[in-house]
Amino acid sequence: MKSNVFIIVVIFFLKNTLFSQTYIGPSLGIDLSQISGPNELKPYFEITGSMLSTLSFSYGILIEQPVTSKSIISMRSIFTKKKSSASTSGIVAIDKIQYFSNKNSIEFKYFPYKNWNVGAGFNVGFGRNQMVTYLSSSGQKYKFTETGLVFSSGIIVNKILLELLYYHSFALKYKIEPALYKIEPTKSLVISASYLFKVREKSKSQKIECPRF
Repeated sequence: MKSNVFIIVVIFFLKNTLFSQTYIGPSLGIDLSQISGPNELKPYFEITGSMLSTLSFSYGILIEQPVTSKSIISMRSIFTKKKSSASTSGIVAIDKIQYFSNKNSIEFKYFPYKNWNVGAGFNVGFGRNQMVTYLSSSGQKYKFTETGLVFSSGIIVNKILLELLYYHSFALKYKIEPALYKIEPTKSLVISASYLFKVREKSKSQKIECPRF
């Protein structure tokens, strides 16, 4: 199912890039995530860090494709490393839980006004090397996939695209079950800055103007 959705998205993008502008650029930002463990694991395992304590640097890539004079379809991939304090009632003390996060989203963005947009879309996230750390060692590493929605708002300031993004995951599945130290579907707030380069000019017959520039 996931591969079919991806193929449809790629075909859509390839079809549209033949007729209009395409923009692509790097993104840098900060990521705040709400990370929690299942209630059924408490008090044996509990994630104690606050959302603010998960603050991390993020980087990625953004691709945007105008579809009308007031709308854009975009694809985005963001990478970051998450850490949060954790504890256990077990014999060996746990210091924290950590993992590498990769968010991949496709969004529809609408421009109520020139240069300012609101958007919504679908996100598929991947977590790898999730593990708890002890005082002098680390535990088994796990991988997981999570799915959910993304909402965004962005504006161009001095040729820099500034965006506020909210990711809300509804489902999280581990590659290996049962995972000893699980996390619940996450919620993330991302502040991102991107610089977009035009990689393809619109054709002479194409009259769609980019709503950003």
